[in-house]
Amino acid sequence: MRLAHKVATGPNIFIAPFVDYTELIPRLAGVVTNGGYGTVSLALQAGVPILAVGRSEDKAEIGARVAWSGAGIEISTVPPSSDEIGNAINLLLTEPSFRSRAQELAGDFRAIDTPHEIMAVIDEMIGRMKPLNLVE
Repeated sequence: MRLAHKVATGPNIFIAPFVDYTELIPRLAGVVTNGGYGTVSLALQAGVPILAVGRSEDKAEIGARVAWSGAGIEISTVPPSSDEIGNAINLLLTEPSFRSRAQELAGDFRAIDTPHEIMAVIDEMIGRMKPLNLVE
């Protein structure tokens, strides 16, 4: 697996110009995120439990759905304290129900052929369109 070219190192430090999340996330025990749709979707597709801490844009709603689904934990405190984050990470990694639920959802993701479903909707819409008469 090629994640990125190593730029700098140190204790618990890895700096890279680019990391491919589709290769990285499946290797993780858990994901701590601001609750962005892309990262949450990739984590769920990989069956990785989530700690969502974002509150801006749609992130509060996404975090609420992560918690509701049982695939992770949401912290709604702004800003969350280091103790809140540490305790949530500990719970996320030690309580097996989060990983179990995330893996169930990953199975649901695999059961849907998303490109096929999207194309079916587009084909149906095109089929209902009336031809344009551009010549009068």
